[in-house]
Amino acid sequence: MRVAVVGVVGVLCLLFVGLATASNATVVCELMSSQISVTFPIVHNCTAVPAGAFCVVNCDASESFYGEPIVIDCTIEGNIVPFGAVQCVERVNTIETDSLGLHLHAIHGDVFVSVGDNIEIPISKLDSTVKKINTRLNVVEEYNIDARVTTIEDADLSGEIKSLSTQVSTQQSQAVLSLSVGIDDGLDNAKMATLDLSTALEKSSTSLASAISSLATSASNGDTSLENSQAELSSQLSSTLKGVTSTILVIDDSVDDNVNAIEGNVNAIGMLQMKMDVVEGITNALNFTGHSKETPGISCSHILIEQNNNNVYGDGMYWIDPNGGSTSDSFQVYCDMENGGWTKIIPSGSVPVAHHKPTDTGDGRSWYDGNDFSYDISDSQLSALIGHSTYAKQDAEFTCEGVIIYKLDGAVYSGAAYFKGFLNKDEFWSVNGNGMAYEVPTDNCGQNDPDVTEKAVFRFETGNPEYLPIIDINVSDDGDSVENWGLKYMSVFFKYEVRDGSSAAHAGRTCSHIKKEFSSSPDGYYFIDPNRGETTDAFQVYCDMSGGGWTHIQPTRATIPKGTHSSGGDAFKWTSEIGFDLNYKISSSQLQALQAFSTRARQDLLFLCHGVIAYRYAPIYSDSNIHSNTALRFRTQINNDGYFWSSGELNPLSSSGYPNYLYTVKSDGCIVNDAAWRSTDMLFDTSNAFALPFLDMAVQDHGDAGEYWGAQFSDVQFLTAFDVPLGATRDTAPQTCRDVYYSHPSPQSGYYFIDPNGGSKDDAVLVECDMSKGGWTGIHPMKTIPHKSWWSAGDGGRWFTDMNGGFEMPYDIPDAQLKELQAISVGGYQEIAMTCRDTIVWFDVTSVYGGAAEFAGAISRTVWTKSEKPYLQPKVNIADDMCRENSAAYDGRVKIYFDTGNPSAFPIIDIKLYDHGDPGEQWGATISTCWFY
Repeated sequence: MRVAVVGVVGVLCLLFVGLATASNATVVCELMSSQISVTFPIVHNCTAVPAGAFCVVNCDASESFYGEPIVIDCTIEGNIVPFGAVQCVERVNTIETDSLGLHLHAIHGDVFVSVGDNIEIPISKLDSTVKKINTRLNVVEEYNIDARVTTIEDADLSGEIKSLSTQVSTQQSQAVLSLSVGIDDGLDNAKMATLDLSTALEKSSTSLASAISSLATSASNGDTSLENSQAELSSQLSSTLKGVTSTILVIDDSVDDNVNAIEGNVNAIGMLQMKMDVVEGITNALNFTGHSKETPGISCSHILIEQNNNNVYGDGMYWIDPNGGSTSDSFQVYCDMENGGWTKIIPSGSVPVAHHKPTDTGDGRSWYDGNDFSYDISDSQLSALIGHSTYAKQDAEFTCEGVIIYKLDGAVYSGAAYFKGFLNKDEFWSVNGNGMAYEVPTDNCGQNDPDVTEKAVFRFETGNPEYLPIIDINVSDDGDSVENWGLKYMSVFFKYEVRDGSSAAHAGRTCSHIKKEFSSSPDGYYFIDPNRGETTDAFQVYCDMSGGGWTHIQPTRATIPKGTHSSGGDAFKWTSEIGFDLNYKISSSQLQALQAFSTRARQDLLFLCHGVIAYRYAPIYSDSNIHSNTALRFRTQINNDGYFWSSGELNPLSSSGYPNYLYTVKSDGCIVNDAAWRSTDMLFDTSNAFALPFLDMAVQDHGDAGEYWGAQFSDVQFLTAFDVPLGATRDTAPQTCRDVYYSHPSPQSGYYFIDPNGGSKDDAVLVECDMSKGGWTGIHPMKTIPHKSWWSAGDGGRWFTDMNGGFEMPYDIPDAQLKELQAISVGGYQEIAMTCRDTIVWFDVTSVYGGAAEFAGAISRTVWTKSEKPYLQPKVNIADDMCRENSAAYDGRVKIYFDTGNPSAFPIIDIKLYDHGDPGEQWGATISTCWFY
């Protein structure tokens, strides 16, 4: 294997010196050493220097520096040029004596004597340098690396590094030791010389003082030998000064020698540091992220980002490990660094040119009858790479012999190809973009000639990487025996760009995604782009980052003003019917994408009331009971095809069969129902993000005089939890909610995907999971039985499916999945709330009615009756059975409970009544969620 090695500071400096010296470029700047840092490596910004010119750096002797000038060649305008070979050394050393306060200063080898009162012996500059030597030699400076790359063999490089490291380490230790000893010896010699000088001066001073005293005495006595005394004194002074001068010269030579020795050691260590820089640079080049299996990057884009987008190492093969953890499964890929860090995943197969349908079966859409397309990457690593990417692209070449794949006679063919992606298998690539729209830059298949082999090229580019790579193709025009085709799917490329939400171009997917990647992001406004196409439709939202990354979507109408909004008596009316549309500041495509990525949604409503009931009514119901026929209702689609939110079980389900959600009432001031303005505060919170926001609200108690109301709507908020249990996505669906419960330390109740029959995840179903009970699995009935007269031919036992307009209760789970769910469960529970007028359901006035209702459970239609085995007997509380009065004056109600360890008896799909066929006899039923455990 061959590896890339980059130039480092020391080598680069010497190269620049040589180039500049040999060139005829113009000097455009001249710097003194005092104008630049003396810390290695010295860096000068050539931004103002044209290409081809150069700078000269001089060591400024007037500032006590020495060293040869160096020429810096600014080969490229705007480069930051390092030139660590400049060595301007400051030569100032100070030695100070003690008792006499005599100060000797050695500057450039010259000695000066002065008198002061400081008693210290510091060598400040060199002493501090010594203390920093080891630290400096171990610190890796920041390099501007030469873009030119040299290739050498691993084995040679390894030996060179080992030898150079040993050599530098040995010389470094010797040089530092020599420098320390030299400084210590210099200090000792200086102290001895200073002490000798001090002693000589002291003795000379005493002799001079005695001589001067004698001379003074002689002068005062008029001694005739004065001339002789003066001559003797002069001789003594001359001798003393010669001794002092000799001593000073000795000290001068000693100091100068020590200074020279120390400077030599400093220079040697400077050169050693340059060698260490070379070693460090080569080592860094061999250990950068992505260089080896042990040091992989997340993706090519992430490796480039670690290089601060400098593209230091260029295009080529790198190691990556998208799924993290152990590097044992890291692998090599080709990285296109020149164009932003695209990760290339190559295919490991193709679809051969052949007739792929049974002979002469006729044209018609079908997916390729073979295995999914394969690529040179594991599913785990591919899934992780997709999750770390923001863009993906791929081409595919379609070969055709009599097969139309895109256009016919210049118009798009109705049977144009579909392509399925690796992760998102529910949506696919098509002409119009059921999931994503492809491009066809080349299409020669339109002539539809079976005797000619032609080509068509498909291009896939998306900001939703989960749509790539393609793994399957759907062809329509290939039913005849002469129609052949094949597909060569090309390499797929993935790229990551910073998505911090700072601008539309850097829009994050959601606030949660921004929080995950940039954990220190504060609360505030950010750009997001959930549908991940072009960022031209990115938009700004408020992000609650301190709360975990909640995305706030504002309503276009935040309030409905207080007033009279209906007349003519109480009746449910939707806000859409009275002129108040509830919309939000987000496009439908962006909202759907945001819902798909979210694991939780919530919204608040403050309902303002004046004589209007919102939830409960105090005079009739206790605080624990709901005025179900009056409480507010909400829906997510105006046409009843969406989700419903209501107060309880008696409210209708949507026509599409979606489950009915219960809102939470935090405070209920409207319970008083008086002539004063009050409010009821409601919370909508769900793990099914598609159930919010609501687009319509229905009020019932608002048609009489004096009844007024208004409403204030909060932002709808979405959150994505990344540490989620099994079942958060279709691909992770377990068999039951119980599996979710035991796979996660603290799972929350809500909606999860399960796959009871195993196998392909394509038929996984979304169910409700009650984690408070240990992981119960809930399935929902898709209809209610309205309250009315269902039979008019007289009393007698009859199943609801046999009555006029009757039906078997459907549930939101296919029979194949239901059968397996029954088989792997140990029990079940369900309730039915029935309404009645002049109809007995279970009890009569005093006891169980002889013709009490019967119930059938799917799929085997196991029958529940009052006389059946105990584990198949429904339970009814006689005190709650208002139907036993058999009154024709009012509607009664009764709740029936089903609980058994025989899960095949669930869910309830049919009801058999006896007292229901005479005039005036009416009934209805609302069947609750069926729970399997």
